Amino acid sequence: MNDLMTDLRALRQAPPVHSPTKAIVFVHGIFSSHKTFEPLVSGLMKIKPALMTWEKYYFDYDFYQSIADNGKQLIDALRQSFPHETAQVTIVGHRMGGLVARAALLQEGDLGTVKRLVMLGTPNHGTLATARLGALAHMMRETTGVLWNVFARKADGIKELTEIGKTMDPLLGDGGRERTRNVEYVTIPGLRFHSEAGWLDAPDKTSAGLRALGVFLAIMKVLPGMHTDLEIPHDGIVEESSVKLSGKSDYFSERQSQGAGFPPFGPYLHLLHQDYKSVDHVTVQQASRTIQLLAELLDSPDLATWHKTLATTGEYVLWP
Repeated sequence: MNDLMTDLRALRQAPPVHSPTKAIVFVHGIFSSHKTFEPLVSGLMKIKPALMTWEKYYFDYDFYQSIADNGKQLIDALRQSFPHETAQVTIVGHRMGGLVARAALLQEGDLGTVKRLVMLGTPNHGTLATARLGALAHMMRETTGVLWNVFARKADGIKELTEIGKTMDPLLGDGGRERTRNVEYVTIPGLRFHSEAGWLDAPDKTSAGLRALGVFLAIMKVLPGMHTDLEIPHDGIVEESSVKLSGKSDYFSERQSQGAGFPPFGPYLHLLHQDYKSVDHVTVQQASRTIQLLAELLDSPDLATWHKTLATTGEYVLWP
């Protein structure tokens, strides 16, 4: 761990003597740890030296546990480390970490200290919409589980990634949306396998696993009984439309839902940039564009002000 990360402390450890005015909490993704954020933190300090005064924390969790349980543990850690509502906390969740943070806020949104939640490559609609796979593909998933990394040991959190609605719907239906009304939400997807690319296209740095996944999905599109109408996965596993919190008529969230009579339940921004066409969900937190965006967001008084600034550049596709 380099010198720039010396202030990064585990939320599970003893709380600080005083509650910091401003803090960032990093929540890693599946099969990962807080070390994945080292390039991001290092880049932030270089772009905005003033951020050196911010307290920086990480929350390591067991991704084999359920997302809801990990969310409860994050709540306890936040309460312990930030006992006073004078703190302004920004949570940065990468991949599954964004879902853990969402589950925490949906269960206890009135913490009073969390100002923003930034989700990087988070599969808010789940990984690979398996409901749209053909019968043989379903059989392959159920019998092997290899593609989805479902191992013999109990792995609730991993299984939930393909059926995220079953986890989030109860939280949303229990007053969760209202609890998050005062928290600003931002979602940023990777677009490596963008809509103009072919199923088998992959940059040189693409892992063998993602290359194999591309071949597997290409085969499913042509073989009888294995047909899929999946969109081209933008990053091999998580479609851009899955990162976006709404936009599907059959999905409800704590932010805007399609359909008359369902207003947004709080400030939200989903953004795209051309630079992300060379970035996938695994590396989106390390991208130079992400570092720049997060530095600007942390420097903005609120999401509305930041939205106006981004809109004037003409570089981004912003929703809503």
